[in-house]
Amino acid sequence: MKKQEFINELKRALAQVPPHVCDEIIADISEHFSEGISQGLTEEDVCRKLGQPSAIAEQVLEEYGEYGGEYQERQSGFEGAINSIVDSVGQILGDVGQAFSGRRTNGHEINIDKVFTAIEHITVNLPRSNVRLLPSADGQCRVTVQGRMRYDSLVVENENGTLMIRQGVGSVIKFEIFSFRTSLDTTVYIPAQFNGKIKISTATGNVFANDTNGRLNISAAAGNVTVENHRGEKIDLSTAAGNVKCFCEETRMLQLDSAAGNVEAEITRLRGDTKISTAAGNIKLTAHDVAGDIDVATAAGSAKIVLPREADIRLNVKKPSIGSLSNELAGNPNSQFVLKASTAVGSIKLQAL
Repeated sequence: MKKQEFINELKRALAQVPPHVCDEIIADISEHFSEGISQGLTEEDVCRKLGQPSAIAEQVLEEYGEYGGEYQERQSGFEGAINSIVDSVGQILGDVGQAFSGRRTNGHEINIDKVFTAIEHITVNLPRSNVRLLPSADGQCRVTVQGRMRYDSLVVENENGTLMIRQGVGSVIKFEIFSFRTSLDTTVYIPAQFNGKIKISTATGNVFANDTNGRLNISAAAGNVTVENHRGEKIDLSTAAGNVKCFCEETRMLQLDSAAGNVEAEITRLRGDTKISTAAGNIKLTAHDVAGDIDVATAAGSAKIVLPREADIRLNVKKPSIGSLSNELAGNPNSQFVLKASTAVGSIKLQAL
């Protein structure tokens, strides 16, 4: 059984409980899948650890029937019923259930401020956190993390020249129904001389980078990704549910992708291959100097590409099957570089600077 099948079956089995209770259970179950996959498990592995959806739903319905209804009106809310449901679901899950907190929790307060030396690369892998990369005012690599998180173990350390920032969860996945959801703000201040690899990964949160160097790789499952004034040979930005924006002077490889959002880029000098895509959104690319291939694609949206009128690039653009094409560019029919642009539903506009 895979994640969506498990969730659909659980939803059907929980049809009798109020929607807000069902939604909260489903939200936590979804978090368990995200955490399990981040630890190297497959969706099938997580399903086996959770057990049968019908067994979870049966106990939830039993506890809700005992503690809901009139009990909720007489007491100070539905918290008692929820706490009891959590305890019972923990028992259903056996060994995995031992990791349940058994009660709602306010999480662990996180307040970190550390300075690091001899940093060559930076890796941030946090399930739920806003992440900012900013220039260092004092020339030191500094990390600040503030907020609250479910677990009290957050790794922020120098591992052989790589600054590692990650959630320190053990090998056993902790499943917690109705648990506190992590909410962190992580800021990394980067010295001007830094020129290494920067890799940022977050499941829920926005990522913002300003005035940075090096090879930049940022991925967010649900959040916006914005990069300004980056200087480096490679920029790779992606998000599954959010917008992507990139503004910089020069890059030798640019790759921007959003599964459900808009993508916008303005680059003074494009050096090397550029690939920009979105499944459901609009794309706008502005480049003042081009020396490389450009591939722009959107499945359901419009694409606007702004280049010098006689840019050294060969145009390979076809009229959309449903939409329109307008072209102000002359390009260079003999160029070694190619501009490709496509959309299934929408318009394509090639505009001259």
